[in-house]
Amino acid sequence: KPDQPYTLAMVRICGGAMLLYTHLVWALNQQMFLGRESWINGPTASLMNTTVDGRNYAWSYLYYVDSPLMLGLLNLAAVIVMFMLMIGFYTRVVSVLAFIITLSYCHRLTGSLFGLDQVNAMMATYLMVGPSGAVYSVDRWLAERRGTATPIVPSTMTTVAIRLLQLHMCVIYLFGGIGKARGELWWDGSACWYA
Repeated sequence: KPDQPYTLAMVRICGGAMLLYTHLVWALNQQMFLGRESWINGPTASLMNTTVDGRNYAWSYLYYVDSPLMLGLLNLAAVIVMFMLMIGFYTRVVSVLAFIITLSYCHRLTGSLFGLDQVNAMMATYLMVGPSGAVYSVDRWLAERRGTATPIVPSTMTTVAIRLLQLHMCVIYLFGGIGKARGELWWDGSACWYA
């Protein structure tokens, strides 16, 4: 059933803010995460993501960059794209760019990822699917100023994006709960201390 884009737009704003925050952290510590002397350098991360038959399904443009200047420029570009996604400026284009950038960072940062990074990648995926910039966005504001704004109408793709996001979150929590229920650390309360 077609749905209004308001919820998806709020997901874009909050998800864009989370993506912006994460990429700011990576940019501020770029040498530690991505530089020549990083915890896991580019060639090693690429090797870790290579299968036995020599295929690397976890491609990242960051495997090939270790120059501090180039990393700085790429990190700045990533931060700008995430900010543009958050405010909804050229949303259709930057949602695709945000997905590619986020996935590239996740593949390159093998060994230093957390659940937030994976949820960010998941959200970036579903923000590409629906019209996340249809409302609460600079795109909408500019269209209204120019007099070219179309009426806000329900969209099937909005429903698809929201339902996929909800389903994916349910699967994450299901397997997270199963994993915690299988271990003794969550039953005796000591798992909280490991965090």
